[in-house]
Amino acid sequence: MGNQSERYVETIAVYREERVKVYGISRRTHLGLAIASFPLQYWSTLGEQLERQATAVGPFELVTGQMVGDTGFELQLLLPAAAVPELITRLECQPGLKEFGATWRTVTPVTMLYLHGPHFQERYGIAETAFAALAAGGIEILIAGCAGTSMCLVTHGHQGDQALRQLQETFLIPTTP
Repeated sequence: MGNQSERYVETIAVYREERVKVYGISRRTHLGLAIASFPLQYWSTLGEQLERQATAVGPFELVTGQMVGDTGFELQLLLPAAAVPELITRLECQPGLKEFGATWRTVTPVTMLYLHGPHFQERYGIAETAFAALAAGGIEILIAGCAGTSMCLVTHGHQGDQALRQLQETFLIPTTP
C-alpha cells in the first residue's frame, strides 16, 4: 500500500511537428450543401423527417449543426448535389414541417476534403495548419469537422482542386515504396 502522502501527477504531452504528417488526403466532389434554419423546438420533428427521407435521396456525407442565438438552430446537410433539391422538396411537403417556418439555402457544388490521421487529438495545431494554408490560398471553408484521427473540410466546388493542392503542399504525406 502506498503512503498517504504520495501524490499522483498527471502528465500531458504536446507533440509538435515541423511539417505535420498525415496518412492521406482524399476528396469528394459533386456534393451539395442544404442548410436549414429553424426554431430549436422543432429539432425532433425535423430529425424524424430526415431519418425517413435519408433512404429516398441517398446517404448524407456529413450532418452538422449549430445553435443560432438562444432559440434557433442551423442544420447543414452534405449530400450528392443532384439530391439536394429533391431532399428540400420532400421535406417541405411533410406534415408538421411547413408550420414551423424553416428556411432553406443551398450551396452547390461543394467539395469535401478528408485528412486522415494519425492521432490528431494528440498533436497540436493540425486544424490551425489546415485553416491557415487554405486562407493563404484564398479558399473559403464552409464547414469543418474534426475527430480523433480525421478532419473534413468543405469548400466551394470551384475551389476544391486548389484546396487539395494547398493541403498536399502543406502536409507531409508519407508514401509506401
